[in-house]
Amino acid sequence: MRRPFAVIGISFVFVSFFVTWLGFGAGLALLITGAVTSIAALLIRPLRQTVFIPTLALCVLAAAANGLLHWQLDYQPAAKLDGRQARVTAEIVDLPAQHRTGATYTLRTLSVDLPQTKQQVKFTVWVPELLDAQPYDQLTATVTFALDEESRHYRYGQSIYLKGTLDTDTVQITKVYDKPLFAAVLQFRAYACEVSYRYMDADSAGLSN
Repeated sequence: MRRPFAVIGISFVFVSFFVTWLGFGAGLALLITGAVTSIAALLIRPLRQTVFIPTLALCVLAAAANGLLHWQLDYQPAAKLDGRQARVTAEIVDLPAQHRTGATYTLRTLSVDLPQTKQQVKFTVWVPELLDAQPYDQLTATVTFALDEESRHYRYGQSIYLKGTLDTDTVQITKVYDKPLFAAVLQFRAYACEVSYRYMDADSAGLSN
């Protein structure tokens, strides 16, 4: 079989996309299909000799299993927060995405004042102006969560399933000085963005970043 890694990569991406798009039922159907086809391809000699079919079947099986695992471990805990309000402490884990009406921050929960709630859940919040905060500083506020259906196909690939609405009167920023190494990477990226916008027009700078 020519280009086996291309078959593996493309099939894995497509199956993961369908599981994200269509949900648990699609993932389960693909898992069963991949398992049955893999067994048939291993038992039936003509199919086994093609190499392509067993390789594709095993890729579908692995990708579906991976998608279902993410669905169970990441999506389901996040979905339990849909429509709920809580006092939250979270860390900023990326640079803010600035736009004309404000900025969007990506955060990861450190504590959620609700029983039996998984921590380390990512979500986004929109604010009308930039916060006095840097990546990995902590934000504490009352947050109302909702599943982010509008940005689903973009953010779900990043395991970000929720958006939050801040009660701006409750926002508190805590500066953190002992930050992970990735904070320096984000700082460099922020500097590169600043240089791009200084010397290039807005459209070209946006594409380069």
